[in-house]
Formats: sequence, structure tokens, C-alpha cells
Amino acid sequence: MWGLIIAILIAILIAGFASLNSATVSVSFFFWQAPAVSLALVVLFSALVGVIMASLFGVPQYIKTAKKIRELEKKIKDLESLPAGRQGGAIKNEEKKEPDPA
Repeated sequence: MWGLIIAILIAILIAGFASLNSATVSVSFFFWQAPAVSLALVVLFSALVGVIMASLFGVPQYIKTAKKIRELEKKIKDLESLPAGRQGGAIKNEEKKEPDPA
């Protein structure tokens, strides 16, 4: 919830900054020269590229977390399917294992 509120505030700040800076600028990128465009468009485009890049860098962590959740849900399902007398022993055996250093 806080992430959404912060994202909305940042979007409002970027939009306000872009609207106050409407002068035309020329953008050069290595050997490429863009025609004169509004600074507001440059700022908004840069912000959009930043959001896309941040999302792409977050995807591997999301996939890793989703995989771990699936593994843990499977483990829970397996433990729940054991007879009542065996569950305590299975849980105790799990607790005796040393934690994974990773």
C-alpha cells in the first residue's frame, strides 16, 4: 500500500516538473541526434524508461520468490497429507536439520 502511495507521489512530482519545463531541447545520444523536442517529453520518456528498467531488474527476484513459495506450499501439502501420528515426527525431523546457509 505504501509503495503505491509513494509511486503516485513521484508520478505527480515528475508530471509537475515536466509541465513547468516546456522549453524545447535537442537531445544527443552518442552519434544520434534527436530533433528539438519539449523538455517535458524528454523527462516523461526518461521516467518511463526508468520504470521499465526497474521492473526488468525485479523480475528475476520475483521468479525466485514464486518458486520458493511453490516449494513451501508443496511441503505443507505433503505434511498435511501424513497421518496424524506421523506429523509430529516429520516436523521434529525437519527442525533437527541445520538451516541452509543460502
